[in-house]
Amino acid sequence: ICLMVADGEQLVADQNTDFGQIYTLLSASWGQGVSDFNWRSPATPSVYVSSSTFGNWSLIDLYPNGFTPQFGQEENDRAAIFGLKGALASGLSYDISAAYGENQIDYFLYNTINASMGPDSPTQFDAGGLRQQEFNLNADFQTQLDTSLFFSRPINLAFGLESRLERYTIAEGEPASYEIGPGAADGLTSGSNGFPGYTLDQAKTYDQSNWAAYVDAETRPDENVQLGVALRLEEFDTFGSTLNGKLSYRKDLLEGFALRTTVSTGFKAPTPAQLFSERTSQGVAPDTLDVFTNGRFSPIGPVGEILSGRGGVDISALKPETSVNLSAGLVFRPMDRMMASLDIYQTDVRDRIFTSEFYTLEPNERARLAALGVPGGESITEVGFFQNSFDTRTSGVDLVMDYDAQLAAGDLTLGLSFNYNNTYVLNSSFVQNPSRVDRFERLYPRFSTHASAEFRRGTWSFDARLKWIGPWVDFTDQNADLIQEFGSEVFVDVSVSAELSDNFTVRFGVENLFNQYPDEAVLEVSKGLIYSRNAPYDTDGGQYYVRLTSRF
Repeated sequence: ICLMVADGEQLVADQNTDFGQIYTLLSASWGQGVSDFNWRSPATPSVYVSSSTFGNWSLIDLYPNGFTPQFGQEENDRAAIFGLKGALASGLSYDISAAYGENQIDYFLYNTINASMGPDSPTQFDAGGLRQQEFNLNADFQTQLDTSLFFSRPINLAFGLESRLERYTIAEGEPASYEIGPGAADGLTSGSNGFPGYTLDQAKTYDQSNWAAYVDAETRPDENVQLGVALRLEEFDTFGSTLNGKLSYRKDLLEGFALRTTVSTGFKAPTPAQLFSERTSQGVAPDTLDVFTNGRFSPIGPVGEILSGRGGVDISALKPETSVNLSAGLVFRPMDRMMASLDIYQTDVRDRIFTSEFYTLEPNERARLAALGVPGGESITEVGFFQNSFDTRTSGVDLVMDYDAQLAAGDLTLGLSFNYNNTYVLNSSFVQNPSRVDRFERLYPRFSTHASAEFRRGTWSFDARLKWIGPWVDFTDQNADLIQEFGSEVFVDVSVSAELSDNFTVRFGVENLFNQYPDEAVLEVSKGLIYSRNAPYDTDGGQYYVRLTSRF
């Protein structure tokens, strides 16, 4: 069960000056959601076991029928952009901007307990939270270079600079949310049951900064050919420098029919969150119904060092992902007012970042985790890490069609898109669990189709969208030994909106009009759940909304 409420506002303002147009975008949103963890049975040993430390006290007095921890989060998102854009008499246009964005999540729990604290434990907790801040400075320029001696048209030239700072913060929870109480010696789990809070040792701020310079040129050697080249130099304070580029070619073969192709390279540095984020969570084992604690930890922290002490295990610091991208396609107009494109592509990603296999801990390793103050360390069953897990190749095809027409004194817009792709792990031989590779290759649907129709007449607008999502797979048991295939699904969304005035628009809509649900998940049955939490679409059935938009 999940309940989510949200609210948000956005402000856009422009002002012309002698130096150019000053523009501003301010946005803020707030949301709160609550979901439940699996039911803890009164027969669960690691929660209800008797402890001589607490005398005659027993958790059965507080929760005689078991309990279901409620886990929630409050989210605040804020962003601001201030910029100046214009053009000089020489023809050079400019856009200089500064941007700030922040996302803040605070976790809380209730209807739960820190079992290791016994009667001294509260039943609701502040478990801490996460902050992501980004600061960006951009300077972008565009101009044309006269090259009439060589080409039929001038070169369109774009160039610029960017500076970026990412800041990731882990906020400490209240001490009771991670405290290891005296009952831990008798096997009672520590921390707020369901989600132990972030400790003082985990509560830190991590920064990563980079700057970049780019140049992008495009020209036509003749009327039917278009060439493009782009280069981007980037310097990270954590990963050094990288140079990436793109070459593009387009040729008009016939009127309304063109060929295009592109080759490019890419670079993605690990984010501070991937490098340093840590979290532990507790679930119920489907076979024993006892509570187990799993954790994902920083690959460069002490937990990674403990696991690397094993023979054959090497938890390494993250490296950047790199990629090579190839695409070729056709752009054509099969009829008046219709535009279509068909592209095939292949993307090879090296050192792809993905969650590692989970390692089952030995008793001495759990003792070392507890000594380090890791939340629930004395009872953690398995740990995992983000790692540069493998190299992948994704190939596929994209078809996009758009059609505009006049109908009944209004404007009709139709759209259709289709995507089919395959992802393969290129170096899967070193992965111990073959089903893990199989799940990665098939976790996301192989194909998806989106169709849309929008009709506007006067102040009214009608919108309908259809999504057809293909099959995908997930695990069927806790050890990830087997997978379950889920069939394709079709969802329909509709809405109608009316402009009440120049400043206000109201929209009434339904998402998942026919109240469709996916196949039931075998893995979730023992947890009291019906659908997989990894589904690539909502599993909450039909949703209905009213939205009022204001413009000033």
